[in-house]
Amino acid sequence: MLEQLIEREVMAQAAEARGIVASDSEVAELLKKNPDFQKDGKFDLDTYKSVMSQYYRRLPRTSSRSCDGGSRRRSWSTGRAGSGGVGG
Repeated sequence: MLEQLIEREVMAQAAEARGIVASDSEVAELLKKNPDFQKDGKFDLDTYKSVMSQYYRRLPRTSSRSCDGGSRRRSWSTGRAGSGGVGG
């Protein structure tokens, strides 16, 4: 599971460097379909938050990177309601 998250992050960084951006709704749909974030076959926000919390706990902390991806437009990673992300 951690390897998948790392792979996705690398792909996201490469896409961002090339100006390729997914819409919030596209990202939310992919996250909802990810079995790592599901409980009883359905997306579960608490499971998502738990997985992401565990993942970000393992990252080295730097002053230029926060849990929501720093200044990059990726509010979906925090699951903030109303942002068009997973929780919204």
